[in-house]
Amino acid sequence: MAKERYVELDIAKGIGSLLVIMGHIQYISTGFRAFIVSFHIPLFFVAAGMLIYINHEDEKRLWETAKKKGRSILQPYVIFSILFLLIQLALYKFEESITLELIRQNIYLTLIFYGMSVLWFLAALFAGEMAFLGVVKWCKKKWTLLVLVAWVLIACIANRYLQNYSAIYGDRTPAIYLSFLGQMILRIGIVAFFIGIGFYLWMFKEKITMTGWAAGLVGAACLGLTIVISQINGVTDLHYLIFHNEFLYFSGAVLGSIGVIGISYSLKEFAKFPLLKLLQFYGKNSLIVMLTHVDTYLMYFSTIVVMHFNKDILEYNGNVRFCTELFLLVTIAEGIGIIIINEWFPWMIGRKRGENKWIL
Repeated sequence: MAKERYVELDIAKGIGSLLVIMGHIQYISTGFRAFIVSFHIPLFFVAAGMLIYINHEDEKRLWETAKKKGRSILQPYVIFSILFLLIQLALYKFEESITLELIRQNIYLTLIFYGMSVLWFLAALFAGEMAFLGVVKWCKKKWTLLVLVAWVLIACIANRYLQNYSAIYGDRTPAIYLSFLGQMILRIGIVAFFIGIGFYLWMFKEKITMTGWAAGLVGAACLGLTIVISQINGVTDLHYLIFHNEFLYFSGAVLGSIGVIGISYSLKEFAKFPLLKLLQFYGKNSLIVMLTHVDTYLMYFSTIVVMHFNKDILEYNGNVRFCTELFLLVTIAEGIGIIIINEWFPWMIGRKRGENKWIL
């Protein structure tokens, strides 16, 4: 029996997937990048918390949940880590930017569960979900959010010391490796916090009645505030725990996530419209988009192609036409990749052949 789909979450993750692609286009304007990165990754963690509540995973045995998520999250993590390392080894003699030290570092990042490149997302998602469920199991639900807030405050304070340590000793190899380990540990509590926000937001949603129009207005207002916050706080990065002002970062991340989900909720009545069906397609396969748009060199080759057909453009940075064409090319290529992986290589993303293809 197929699981019920929550269209609003599929649409929201579809929007998030496209924002991830946009965020990795190096030529977009700084202001637009600041807006995107202020919430696009926390959005997925908030959605994960909502799904934990929907699927009653907090009521299940922790080991059973870990086993299930091991297949859907850790299996792709291991497979794509090996794949990306093999690609780097193959290109080692031909690409100056790929050094033996980089390969050694990526092996280390994989083993400590930090995750190389975009794979940090899978490592953080699994660790964050297990941490959140552990807190729920060991604390009463009414205390869980308080524990998570305390945890994220401690993580933010510790991160400031870690950033200072990296600034002073970051040019030394042992310090770099220690910094990665520290970031991995601190990130667990931060991700667990976002997951908890999603969990309690969905719990709150079930206790109130809100029309689609009202949800859309709330979502638009939240995104408006996110725009303002992101322009004040600048470009942030959850991957490397670069927050600038922590209060502004977490406010923008939560408001931006609520904004996208609220607007997605208002659109679910029109889910059969072609554009929304396309967003659902990318949302249901957001894991594939997250894993393949950078380290498979898809973004790199797409950039070369778009540059070839836009020789009249003298300055690529901030050029709307160039960035739009690059975004569309990568998005179309991702769509083809999604079909190929689902049809012939579902094991790469922890699925069985013939299994429901659209569950993240």
